[in-house]
Amino acid sequence: MNERSPENLLTRLLPEADRVGPPTYLILRAEPTFIVLVFARGNSSPRYVFKAAREAAAVETLEQEHCVLSDLIAHAPAGFGDTLPRPIARGEQSGLVGYLTSALPGTRMKDLPPGRIFGPSTAGPTLGRVTDWLADFYESAGTPGAVGREALFGEAVEKYMKWFQVTAEERALILESLEGLPEPGAGGLPICRGHGDFSPANVLWDDGRIGVIDFEFALEPSPPLDDLFHFLASMRSSTSAGNRDAQRRAFFEEAFYGSGHLSRAARDAVRGLAEKMSVDSGLVEKLFVLAWVRYAIRSVELQMRALGLTGLADDPERLWQRLDAGHEEFLPVTRIGGGICGNVRQHLEMRDRFALVSR
Repeated sequence: MNERSPENLLTRLLPEADRVGPPTYLILRAEPTFIVLVFARGNSSPRYVFKAAREAAAVETLEQEHCVLSDLIAHAPAGFGDTLPRPIARGEQSGLVGYLTSALPGTRMKDLPPGRIFGPSTAGPTLGRVTDWLADFYESAGTPGAVGREALFGEAVEKYMKWFQVTAEERALILESLEGLPEPGAGGLPICRGHGDFSPANVLWDDGRIGVIDFEFALEPSPPLDDLFHFLASMRSSTSAGNRDAQRRAFFEEAFYGSGHLSRAARDAVRGLAEKMSVDSGLVEKLFVLAWVRYAIRSVELQMRALGLTGLADDPERLWQRLDAGHEEFLPVTRIGGGICGNVRQHLEMRDRFALVSR
């Protein structure tokens, strides 16, 4: 076996009992992070997840996730640790850094038929379990140190105005939302440590129980509704076979501005989590607008880093030329000109039907 191969390092990290009967592997990704599901012989459910990388940025992400999970499990309330991947081992070999964690039971929500979890009779209970998990997560993660409104929102707003072509109405709504917020930690605006990538792609469903994966962006200071807004925006689009812009807009509208069962369930979920986190109801719409500003900026920054474009931060025209020419892992949820779901312009178009707050 090649000493430099990820499989060699994986074999070294497996507990002794799992080396006796050779496991089977399912490779999910090879670059830049090697991700493998490890199955015990004769078992149809994975027992472990192995992640490994050589590039400095990818290794840093693995280290971050390992630290986050270790910290969360150490402070988790009774039973909550079972909803998280459990770190088992870390190893290095020939420049490769790898981590072995436990695999959670269940199927990713995005891979389930929408009617099973987001249908007329299932959406409410599903989102109830989601908000219960988020509340437990915030309790386990603890509160961040002092963070000001400018650091939490102001920097993202400034970049948004510079990087995107915003209309006068968009600018006014964003600034109105920002100026209407009190300083974090006071006046009904608590701050928590968020998951950072909370969506049906990262939530596992196991007969009514949920588990959550991918914590590389977790524990950064965040408004307490950001994770839920992100989940609600993607609860239908990520389970759809199609992923075109028009579908994204339609699903976004259905979740946040509709009158059907999905919007009713979303409204109840937001109100329920806001109450649990002591968020003033008058701040919900402001937080909603600024959530998409923050999300768009983070998405662009991730794309810039992936493509080595951080040097173009002060040259938006050249930045977008390069981003348009690159792959579209993040772009479909950030382009304002395309009117993609989640952006502030769509909210302006639909604001009179915003169902999450009482007018």
